[in-house]
Amino acid sequence: RNRKMNAPTTIKTILNMQGNSINAELLDAFPDIDTRMTASAFEQAKDKLKPKVFEHILNEYNKTMVPTLFKDKYRLFAIDGSDFTTPYNPDSKYVMQGQKRKRLDGEDVKPFCQIHSNILYDIQNRTYEDCVFQPKMQMDERTAALTMLKRLDTNNTPYIVTMDRGYDGFNMIENCNRLPNCNYVIRVK
Repeated sequence: RNRKMNAPTTIKTILNMQGNSINAELLDAFPDIDTRMTASAFEQAKDKLKPKVFEHILNEYNKTMVPTLFKDKYRLFAIDGSDFTTPYNPDSKYVMQGQKRKRLDGEDVKPFCQIHSNILYDIQNRTYEDCVFQPKMQMDERTAALTMLKRLDTNNTPYIVTMDRGYDGFNMIENCNRLPNCNYVIRVK
């Protein structure tokens, strides 16, 4: 079949979206009425893509980055974590039970969903290299940082990674010492 929304077109459309409604985005992407499709058709095409597609695109793009620090000898990265709340879904692995806490008015806090994201960021090239999502109740920033650093491919280029509080610890330091080409700065309390 000759589809209006084949995989390359769907991927390009998603990557070019700017935060408008789907109908507005489709109007911008396909100004010609003969090539435009409905929001439903776009959603169906989008559902055929696996998240690994975008992970692969990110990794391939990041392979093109070159060292730019200290006379092109090092790449510079930062790792930090952040929490964000998602719509409540009782079946989600990100549910936080709030019954033990009270609101300011004395009512029990209702359960909600919250994700802790650990992000590896290339400071010089302004790109995201990797991320690890964890349930807030089970977050482990050190394990997430080590996972990202072990997956990091810099083509044998030395790099410097900076980490905030929460990542310090002797195990973290020892693991960073054993990673090839890894130099690090960790903020401690």
